[in-house]
Amino acid sequence: MSKTIKTKNNSIVGDFYKYGISNNGNNKAKESKVPQNEIANWSINLLEKLSNQRYPLEKLWQQVGNFVLPQKGDNGKNLNDVYDSTAVIAAEYLVAGIWSLISNSSLNWFNIKQKSDENLDTLKDWLIEVNLAMKAMLNNPKQGFYHKSYEFYTDLVCYGTAVFYLSENLEDNSINYQSLSLSNTYLHSVYKDNDTVLRKLSLNATSCIEMFGVEKLSPEILKAYAEDSQELFSFIHLCLPTRYFADKHTQLKGMKYSSFYIDMQTAQVILKSGHYEFPYMIARWYTNSQNSYGQSPAMTVLADIKMINAMSKTMLVSAQKQVDPPILAPSEASVQGIKATPGGVIYGGIDPLTGNQLLRPLTLGGDLSHAYELIDQRRNTIKEAFYTSLLVYAYASNATATEVVATNEQKLRILGSKVSRIQGEFLYPLLIRQLGIMYRLNLLPKLPSKIKFEDIDFEVEFMNSWNRYQKIQESNGLFQLNAMVDKIRNFNPDVVNSLNWDEMLKLVSQANGIPSSILK
Repeated sequence: MSKTIKTKNNSIVGDFYKYGISNNGNNKAKESKVPQNEIANWSINLLEKLSNQRYPLEKLWQQVGNFVLPQKGDNGKNLNDVYDSTAVIAAEYLVAGIWSLISNSSLNWFNIKQKSDENLDTLKDWLIEVNLAMKAMLNNPKQGFYHKSYEFYTDLVCYGTAVFYLSENLEDNSINYQSLSLSNTYLHSVYKDNDTVLRKLSLNATSCIEMFGVEKLSPEILKAYAEDSQELFSFIHLCLPTRYFADKHTQLKGMKYSSFYIDMQTAQVILKSGHYEFPYMIARWYTNSQNSYGQSPAMTVLADIKMINAMSKTMLVSAQKQVDPPILAPSEASVQGIKATPGGVIYGGIDPLTGNQLLRPLTLGGDLSHAYELIDQRRNTIKEAFYTSLLVYAYASNATATEVVATNEQKLRILGSKVSRIQGEFLYPLLIRQLGIMYRLNLLPKLPSKIKFEDIDFEVEFMNSWNRYQKIQESNGLFQLNAMVDKIRNFNPDVVNSLNWDEMLKLVSQANGIPSSILK
């Protein structure tokens, strides 16, 4: 069945220059390296190079996926290779713990504010409304940020690297959140760590036309569309700093990052746009200086995970042999017609002359207790790598309130470095990017007169459990200081004037998660 092609204007995927918004940035290219007319071939060659470089890492990811995330691969076929679920459950516990600790949907976990005190009184009410608008977008079930961020944390815990993509949806004036698969996403560094991303896309002809229009698509794609073919065509989405190019981006004035969609079959750029902020958020669990990708807890104990699955399989076979052992028989003919079902009769199993048993089960001796001990040791090692005991004990039914508090403090201290990295590499750029998109889509409240959005120096204050724990430590010191001042006041009443009580009240309220709007 053929289809009629309707021509339509190309859509631009990115922060559209037609908004007419400029941050007055210097658009002059620095350290020119790549002319734009060579970007297609450069991207294809770079993708091939990056793919070859990370091939050993992809094999490692595949093994991790087989044993820690078996439900994600090949429609769950990898579940047949898993004989012990310790790593699967431990990874799930850690993902849930990280999600709950730093970006729990039921908590007020961030606050957008400005760094300086300039126009603070004027902007105070506006910033409160901005935060409400930001949180409403994140909580919108249609956009699904929280379940997609859960997928992001799952990749981070299992593969050590996770990639998130943030773009605007002009159809319903909202934001698209995407947790991307590492299998087709490649990281590269130009000016700073992982500031360039290449993503390989496989699209059928219908998707190509919906995404790019028809003007720059190849005849092969248009023919496949007309014939209603489901053939897939390969594209690259390249995003990197605009200043990497030798010629000016006059079309993308003020945009720090350039975006190209490249047809790999024709080596042609079919769509060009730009972004004011980097649209990819890339987080690593922990890194070394020689790799763009991160290492994960699952990688650390992968040998133990594989060992425990192999041992569990062997133990299952051994147990099966003990419950349903092989039968020793004098000849092949003697076992024909045997029914070993419960209550079944085995004819010919006894010598009619001597009464001796002709068929008997093979009895396997051996003490398996050492094997069970070794399996338990491996299980404990895996659980410790995923912080399971730390995450689970805090909720033990027999734990006292003091033990729960102490365990939570220990949990926050141990996971603090990971929380800090996730906030810096994922949540902070995500919120700043979302703020910019919502402004350009007119989803933020109207600014007070004579104040420009571009002139406000925004920052993100995190108020999750980890950050509150830090502030609680500060507030505990304040209470000790206050007790000391109370004693000194008996001898010197003027000592109370030495303290900034408003600032102390502010710190204590922040430590206990009290909204800043409560204070005058």
